[in-house]
Amino acid sequence: MRVLVSGADGFIGGWLSRALLRRGDDVVALVRDGRTAPDCTEKLVCDISCYEALPHLLKDKDIAAFVHLAWDGIEGPAFLDHRRQLGSAAAAVDAVKACAEVGISHFIQVGSVNQYELLGLDHKAQAPRMANTYSAAKLAAEHMGRAFAARLRVRFNAVRLAMTYGEGNRSSMLPNVVMRQLLAGRVPKLIAGEGRYDLIHVSDAVGGLLAVLDGGRDQQTYFVGHREERTFRQIVEGIRDAIVPEGVLDFGAYPEDNHIDFDLIDTEALTRDTGYRPRADFEETVRATATWLGENP
Repeated sequence: MRVLVSGADGFIGGWLSRALLRRGDDVVALVRDGRTAPDCTEKLVCDISCYEALPHLLKDKDIAAFVHLAWDGIEGPAFLDHRRQLGSAAAAVDAVKACAEVGISHFIQVGSVNQYELLGLDHKAQAPRMANTYSAAKLAAEHMGRAFAARLRVRFNAVRLAMTYGEGNRSSMLPNVVMRQLLAGRVPKLIAGEGRYDLIHVSDAVGGLLAVLDGGRDQQTYFVGHREERTFRQIVEGIRDAIVPEGVLDFGAYPEDNHIDFDLIDTEALTRDTGYRPRADFEETVRATATWLGENP
């Protein structure tokens, strides 16, 4: 299979591209910076703000599927920039339209577990967090993309990933912050963490994406994460126990700010449709990630 991967030079995109190549697929990497060197069969350069030009760029490439990971504004001030977020949502729709124009039969929009937080506010008199600017744009991309795909007869799947950690992730996401602080002998300050939470290693995130690529039902949204219930506190304590057992964690230093209603998530859908199950060992992958972070400060 010949697969187009946007954001192939990023954290998850890089892991996905290598997995596709290992199983014998061709990877066409779509990146915004021509100076990067992603693992791929062919590299195409196009900034996400220019996706209207994709039909010309993708013509005669004989691509079967498009896994769309690229997004402008995944952390820092850009995370709250509504114009950049909405621009990324519009680009996702342009990508779906490009699929129809050049004959790509399957489009996969990759999103975040945080989208469920907004869905849970539908019937509550509660203001969203500013961080939900990103989640709202992801939901817009997903729903508009689904509508355009149905109209244009492109097979469409949305994937909402649990928070994803692993080697190669340089971001300031929570697992990285906790690991770095513990390794430095500092005390991470945290929420009380009694609510349900999920964390998935990038190898399992990629396994879920491959399962959707191979067997996802048209128009289905899939959550890629774990089925068993764990609290935020249990997960962070597990991180501590794996790398610095004597480390101290300051739970309750910050107010609770995670309002994802896991009852809204069908954690069984991907297993029912494809047989997928997460396989990564939590302690081993946390140690491997911590080692990588220590070697790549």
